[in-house]
Amino acid sequence: GPPCNGTATTENKSNDRKKKFDVVIDGANVGYYKRNFVHAPKHVDYKQIDWVLDHFLNEGKSVLLFMHERHFGKQLMPKWAKAIVQKWDDSNLLYRTPHGSNDDWFWMHAALWCGRGTMVLSNDL
Repeated sequence: GPPCNGTATTENKSNDRKKKFDVVIDGANVGYYKRNFVHAPKHVDYKQIDWVLDHFLNEGKSVLLFMHERHFGKQLMPKWAKAIVQKWDDSNLLYRTPHGSNDDWFWMHAALWCGRGTMVLSNDL
């Protein structure tokens, strides 16, 4: 099913209900924000993405981050970012979209599936 029907669930007295995410994030969009300048790194700003995730998590929000698989290859991801990405993986915050796909379709689908009240963080809208 869609990412909103993943492992996250909330307890209900009568049955288990699937949890809707409060925030769906277009990770590459956040990571490339203000990175369009001469001699800018080719990779996304993993620290900037992590700051945004921490911001919403500290507010008690449930968050789902979408990023294309290419951002985790040796060609684009700096070694120092491995620990950040590992934290996202360990916390089940990250959905890696597969090669050959458009990551925008994934976060849009998740946001629509989660429904009213879900915030989308992207410049693509």
